[in-house]
Amino acid sequence: MIHSATLHPSYTDPKRVEALCKRLRLVIHKAMTSGKGTRDLAGPEGLTTEQFIRFVAERMDESDSVEEMGVSSVAVKPVSEDIDFMALKDMFQSLDTDNDGVIHFDEFAKAVVRLNVQPRKSVLGEEQQENLKRKKF
Repeated sequence: MIHSATLHPSYTDPKRVEALCKRLRLVIHKAMTSGKGTRDLAGPEGLTTEQFIRFVAERMDESDSVEEMGVSSVAVKPVSEDIDFMALKDMFQSLDTDNDGVIHFDEFAKAVVRLNVQPRKSVLGEEQQENLKRKKF
C-alpha cells in the first residue's frame, strides 16, 4: 500500500503517506476482525461494499491507538512454545533500521544479505542451464 502511494505524482510527504497507510491498514484489520468485513469474505452476514467503505471512512478520523484497536494484541499462534518473543522483538527492531515499525523491502534485502540467507543467482554456465531446461522432472 505504501509503495503504490509513493508512485503517485502527488507524493510529497512520505511520513504523512506512511501514517495514512498504516492507519488505513489498522482500520481495515479492525473491521475484518470485528465481523464488519465485506460479504465476499465474511459471507452473507458481512457488509456490502458501500457499507464497508462507509465503515472504514468513519473510523479513519478516530484517534484510536494501535493498542486501543486491539491490533497489537492479536493472538499469534507460535510455531513452537519455546519462542523467545523478546529476542524476536529485538530481531525485528534490528531489521527495522529507520525505526518506523515497518520492515521495508530495502531493509529486508539488507537483512537477508547480513544473515546470509539471500537467494543466489545461478552459477551454471549457458550449456548447463539449457540442459536443465530440457530435462523433465
